[in-house]
Amino acid sequence: MTRCRLLELAKPKESKKIWCTSFGEKIVWGNQELITPITTAALNAKASERIISLAKPKRNYQQSADKSRPLFHYSCGRPSVICEVPLAAIKAISSERLKKLAEPKKRTVEYWKQRSLDTSEYGSPIWTVSSAAKSVKTTKHTVQLAQPKPLHKDYASDREVESHVTNAAKNAEASERVEQLSNPKSREDFLCFEIGPMEVPIRPVSKAATFFVATPSVIQLSKSKKLAPECVPECVLPISEAAKHAIATSRTKELSRPMTRTNVDNAQYYIQYNMDAFGVKEAAKSAVCSSRVKELAVPIQR
Repeated sequence: MTRCRLLELAKPKESKKIWCTSFGEKIVWGNQELITPITTAALNAKASERIISLAKPKRNYQQSADKSRPLFHYSCGRPSVICEVPLAAIKAISSERLKKLAEPKKRTVEYWKQRSLDTSEYGSPIWTVSSAAKSVKTTKHTVQLAQPKPLHKDYASDREVESHVTNAAKNAEASERVEQLSNPKSREDFLCFEIGPMEVPIRPVSKAATFFVATPSVIQLSKSKKLAPECVPECVLPISEAAKHAIATSRTKELSRPMTRTNVDNAQYYIQYNMDAFGVKEAAKSAVCSSRVKELAVPIQR
C-alpha cells in the first residue's frame, strides 16, 4: 500500500450530522448565551505579565511606532505600502532630462510607410491595391463564392403577434366581477402553525387524546426492546489493592515503550529494523553439525 492510501485509511470516519445541533446539549439559536459557560474564576482572574506581553500586537517595523499606516484612496480598501509624497516633491519643478524621459515612444518611420494617414470610415488598407486588381473582371466561380450562405429550407422566421390588443382594451376599466375573479384563491395553510410557548406542542392536541386510556396492545408496543436471553452483560472485574500499588518491572517498562520509526515517509521503514535481532551466538558459531544436517544441506540434483 502506498503512503497516500495509508493516510487515507488512517483518517477517522466523519459524521454526517451537524456538530452544533446533533451532539451534546441542545443549543437554541438566536440567544446571547455562550456554547460553553465561563466559570466565575475565569471571569475574575487577572492576567499575568506574560499574558499581557503576548497579547500585544506585533510591531510593524515598516513605519514609526507612533504613526499608523494611512489608507489611500486607490488602495482598494487595504493599507497601502506607498509612502506619502513630501511637499517638497509635490512643488518641485521637473528638469529637462525628466521631461525628455517622460515623453512617449515615437513611432518608427517604417510604421508610417506601411499604413497611410487616411482617416476614412473603414480605415485604410495596409497594403496598396494595384490598378490591375481594381479593374479586373470577376469570373463566374468568384461570383459564386462571393454569394452569402443561403438559409436552410426548414428555417422559419420570427412570427408576428397572434392577437393584437386594441387601444380600447388597453384603456378599459375592469368591472367589480373581473377584479373579484382576478383575486387568487385563498387556501388555509395547515403546514405552518403559530409559535407559542415552549411547553405547548406544535400540533394542537385534542381533549379526547389527552384523556385517552392506552390499551394493553399500545402499552406492549411502547415498551423498549429487551436484550436477548443469551446476552451476557459486561463483566466488571474488581481491581485489587495489590494491583493498584504494584510497581512495574524493567521488562514491563521495556515492552510498554512505543515503537520508534526513523522514517515514516517510506513504507519499507514502517517496521523498525533492529540490527541485533539477527545476532548469532558464539556457541552456534563454534558448533559442529551432525551427519544428518550435512545430508540435508546437500542440494537436490535435477
